[in-house]
Amino acid sequence: MNMKPLSLLLPSWMLFFCGALAAAQSLAPLTAVELYPSGGEAVREVEVGPLAAGEEWVLDRLPNNLNPNRVRVEVLAEGGPRLGGVRFERLDATKRGEDPRVAAARERVEELEAERAELLQPLEDFEAEIGFLEELRKALLQGTEEGSAADLSETARSVFADQREAEKELREEERELRAERRELDRQLARAESELKELQRVAESLSGRLYVRFLDSIKEPLTLRLRHPLQQVGWQPAYRLEAAPQADSLRITAQAKLRNQTGEAWERVKVTLLTGQPGWRTEAPEPPPVYLAKPREQQVQPAARGKVSTDAVFELSSFAVEQGEPPVEAERLSTRFRLTLAEPVSTEAFARETTVPMADWTVAAQFWSAVTPMLEEKAYLHGEAELSDLPWALLRGPATLSVDGALTGETQLGPLQPGETLSLGFGENPAIEVERRVLDRTAGDKGMFEKDRLHRRHFATDLTNRMEVPHEVRVHERFPVSRDDEIEVRRQQPQNIEVDEETGRFERAVSLSPGESATLETRYDVRAPKDWQFRQRF
Repeated sequence: MNMKPLSLLLPSWMLFFCGALAAAQSLAPLTAVELYPSGGEAVREVEVGPLAAGEEWVLDRLPNNLNPNRVRVEVLAEGGPRLGGVRFERLDATKRGEDPRVAAARERVEELEAERAELLQPLEDFEAEIGFLEELRKALLQGTEEGSAADLSETARSVFADQREAEKELREEERELRAERRELDRQLARAESELKELQRVAESLSGRLYVRFLDSIKEPLTLRLRHPLQQVGWQPAYRLEAAPQADSLRITAQAKLRNQTGEAWERVKVTLLTGQPGWRTEAPEPPPVYLAKPREQQVQPAARGKVSTDAVFELSSFAVEQGEPPVEAERLSTRFRLTLAEPVSTEAFARETTVPMADWTVAAQFWSAVTPMLEEKAYLHGEAELSDLPWALLRGPATLSVDGALTGETQLGPLQPGETLSLGFGENPAIEVERRVLDRTAGDKGMFEKDRLHRRHFATDLTNRMEVPHEVRVHERFPVSRDDEIEVRRQQPQNIEVDEETGRFERAVSLSPGESATLETRYDVRAPKDWQFRQRF
């Protein structure tokens, strides 16, 4: 009978009452991994057969925390055999035996320990010989008035010189042996570390899966196994390189992978997904909805700087004009997946492996912002429209640089394709800022005047040392009266938009290379003369 490839989800409690015990064993090589921000799924393919009907195929070196209820087995053959079920076993040290790699590492440690022990006796002999020569010199010098080699006879001086030369040679050989011992100590520490790591791997990969077939397998066929992975995940990371002279922003997207499974990934196909892993087999029942009389609720404004982590990311259409895309993006209903073009390799317990995903250069607009009343510094800002990005930028850390120099770090995303990216890139030393106080006085209006007039007059000098024209936005503020007896008279600048709640306003000036400009701010405050203000204004 012709049968289509069978994909089956099999619980661990399906045990069987007929058929032979396990007749063959095989390692289960890892061919692909699907990673979520936390958790993932492994894909393994192995050749199976020939087997008799009812016989079990054994897959070794699987994660010892594998949940067999979430194992999916698929026969990749037209008209392949029927699957009977799976069961899982965690092997202790006595059942799994010693891994050949662990045995080799242990043998290497023992060899280095033996070599190190062999050096101890020669070192002790050298120390004894050097001590003997020192005592002999003391005996030769004994009896001389000044206790020096110059007072010895010619024969004694010759013996003294020979002894000094012999001691010098002994000390040189001793130094060489001690250097050899230090190198052996380094090798031994490295070998012990490797042995400990391999033992951890052997413990982590001590799971065994039994797959039973109801039909016989006459010719070898490929079996595909999918199962959950724990202690894995991924996080996006970015590098944003600003080039204000060229009005461009380079965005480099990377993925930081975590593999703490104990199994090394050797050139594994990796797919990155958003959301969380799930292996639901049936559609869920709709939850009940209970309607009641609506109550008036005051809508609270969203907290600034906070973004929901449950955002749904939609992909925009993206056409690559030339060449293959670095990452294949696939639209899903509520998520997206990114398949890396190059296979990935990581260590068995890799806390972080960074792999490239994409690199884009987009047009950007740059300006500098200044708040002279607080500090005489300019800060570079950039803004770019992300209309051509193929997928959303997820939340992740980003390093910032300007013209190749690192300037800081920030948190990026989430941003949808088509949205605008706005970032500060740190101090811009090419914009010189100087704030001057032209008037800060207070005076009464006469002998019988009850009010005092406070005069304030400031100037901000700006100079553009960049090689291109640049816009500078200056942040200032007028004081705001909260009392009927305090009057604020705004004199300069005029015809600008002021936030009446805070008194803040902004002025922008475009400066050519080498050009300077001066912006003045002037206002008066009239208040009762016996009032002492705590605030500086």
